[in-house]
Amino acid sequence: MAQQLDGTPWDLARIRAHIAAGLPLVGLFGLELVTATPTGSSVRIPHHPNVLRPGGTVAGPVMFAAADVATYAIVLAASQDPAAATVELGLKFLRPAGDLPLLARAEVLRLGRRLCSVAVRIAPEAAPERLVAHASTTWALSG
Repeated sequence: MAQQLDGTPWDLARIRAHIAAGLPLVGLFGLELVTATPTGSSVRIPHHPNVLRPGGTVAGPVMFAAADVATYAIVLAASQDPAAATVELGLKFLRPAGDLPLLARAEVLRLGRRLCSVAVRIAPEAAPERLVAHASTTWALSG
């Protein structure tokens, strides 16, 4: 298990607390970090008044935030680097996202010394095969 500089492990509880304290959008959208490991993570987009756009579908910025948070959780679990930052995040919308909750499932494509590349698939939690969006993200590691 990855360790913080002070020796505290970067387990799911620690990563949740760090993200909740440092990323206000998590609370604004009600995002829930479900899993976080060095190879993958998942973030739930729940039924929440701040996630819907006119027409009743999930707003694009909410899915963008979920993909970014899912990637950050992987970075924290894999490299314990709280200073890492997003370099690139591309998001493709595949169909309207109206079946909540959604789950953003992230998987490491490559973790190097300087960069972490991740693919994120966003789909209804009850129907993971019905993708609503796909993201490709790259984060720069500070170490």
